[in-house]
Amino acid sequence: MVRLSTPKQKMAYFLVGTWCLLLLGASAYLGLFHYAAIRVDGKNNLAELAKIYPAPQISQSGHTAYHILYSDCGCSQRTAIQLLEEFQRVPSSDAQVVVLVGTKEQEQGFRLAVPDFDKLLSAQHIKLYLENDEELFVKKFGLVGAPSLAFIDKSGALLYSGGYAPFRPTNTQKISFAELRRNILTDLGHTMQPYPIFGCVIGKRTRQASDPFRLKQISMGAGI
Repeated sequence: MVRLSTPKQKMAYFLVGTWCLLLLGASAYLGLFHYAAIRVDGKNNLAELAKIYPAPQISQSGHTAYHILYSDCGCSQRTAIQLLEEFQRVPSSDAQVVVLVGTKEQEQGFRLAVPDFDKLLSAQHIKLYLENDEELFVKKFGLVGAPSLAFIDKSGALLYSGGYAPFRPTNTQKISFAELRRNILTDLGHTMQPYPIFGCVIGKRTRQASDPFRLKQISMGAGI
């Protein structure tokens, strides 16, 4: 004869089952949140970048590429490595500017993750600006995700604002600035849709809105 569970056993089974469901739900949420792309709606003030972060010199092409990176973000670190590798192979005719957003502590971690960062920037004549106040950066420019590219022409017009590729860069699937640049300049009719930003949310308020229960911050840190 099968014994029926006591009320205490039933309650224990219920609590264990509920806990397992919560864990599964949290894991699914974190996975989706981490791999979701940040859509670009064009509502930003990135054309103002040139006024606040001027290029060091007029480039051969007259254009300037602004690379907005978030120091506490693995995708930004990987993007920086791939861009510097590409510029070593094929120097760009555009002025290149990197705006690194994040605290000084996060900045130190970024430099550890990107070997010879400052040395390679200097060798490629890439200007670096450090923006330690991410909330102010978001307020000024309306950009909430990184890594992001803003491509500005010689007249100061913003030709492109968005991600670097239609995929998340990996060690085997790499971004190509030259290819994206070619697509931008051959699409002066502005029919090209910006790529989503595969990376990290910038700004504490934005992160809180995206992850109200702070599950991702607890599990993975600030990067998305």
